[in-house]
Amino acid sequence: MSGFVIVRHNKLKSIGHVQAAINHNDRTTKPKNADPSRLHLNHFKGDGMAKLRTNLASVTQASTAKEPVLALEYLVTATPEQINSPDFDRKAYFKAAKAYLDKLLGAENFIHEAVHYDERSVHGHFIYTPIIELEASTRRRSVVVGKTEDGKQKREVRECATKAGRALNAKKFTGRDASIALQTTFAEEVGAPFGLRRGIAGSKAKHTEIKAFYGQLQRDLADIQAKMGRLAEQEAAQDERGDDLDQRGVDVWAREKALETERLVLAEYKRQLDERIAGVRALSDDLKQIEAGLNERKAELDAEVERQVSGLETWELDLQSREAELAVNPPTPALKSRSKVLDALVAALPETLIRELPAELRKAVRGVQERNNNQGLSR
Repeated sequence: MSGFVIVRHNKLKSIGHVQAAINHNDRTTKPKNADPSRLHLNHFKGDGMAKLRTNLASVTQASTAKEPVLALEYLVTATPEQINSPDFDRKAYFKAAKAYLDKLLGAENFIHEAVHYDERSVHGHFIYTPIIELEASTRRRSVVVGKTEDGKQKREVRECATKAGRALNAKKFTGRDASIALQTTFAEEVGAPFGLRRGIAGSKAKHTEIKAFYGQLQRDLADIQAKMGRLAEQEAAQDERGDDLDQRGVDVWAREKALETERLVLAEYKRQLDERIAGVRALSDDLKQIEAGLNERKAELDAEVERQVSGLETWELDLQSREAELAVNPPTPALKSRSKVLDALVAALPETLIRELPAELRKAVRGVQERNNNQGLSR
């Protein structure tokens, strides 16, 4: 008689729960019901917590759930007579199971895989992040907009837009319809090639099989009541440790996210600062070139002023000599003509050059200009 497929899912709602599940699955924590001599037969795969954080960082849409499910753990096995049989191809069976789950939840959402051979019945654990791709959409929703006169909520139907992105949505995979479909399609696609079939839909017998699977050791104990009492105490203590681990896991993750954000901010600030430094250096080089050009031009102007001053000094001496000669010998018409030419030259001197002349020579030039102006008015 053929056996049955067994596939169940478990919701992991915190970083601590995921970490505890992975620690159990990869044997970081050693369960008492595991056989140490068979530990080397176990199979492990996946990046674990690192992949979980990468996947969660890709989520762009906030969950509306009060306590969103961060990961789903799937238990995969079969009835003990089949899964523990040396003739059953367990390696191929678990490979087919992972291919099915990759297609169902997305291979990019895979976190961790562990196949245990060191317990009474061989079984596999597969952990995924329940992240789905959302398309941009618009739907009508009833929203509270205030209160009526009698104090009741006042609601209106409004168009609400949803952006495209990635979001956590465990309900899509664990709802009633999804769970029924899981049992059916898993049996058809994974179990059938290995001679396994689906349990009877709606039957309570399947729960007896699962209890048998998880409670195999308890049935072997002589005093089950005493054992259950001790297990209850251990479970209470484990819950306390689990709560603490949950909080520490959340705190560590939050600190890591904050540090990553700070690192990105500092990197952007450094990039902007490097750009500003490069701009200042380029501006400094431009200013140096401008300064060099100005210095060169100043040297040229200084040389020109010196040349003009030297010429004026020579001209002043010549003028003084001629004025002395005129005092002795009154000017002839030819000399008067030459004097007018000199006066015209003096009148044409630029103001900037006149200001650079020695005080006495500048005074003489001003006198000639004033005389020329007076003569122009008298005419």
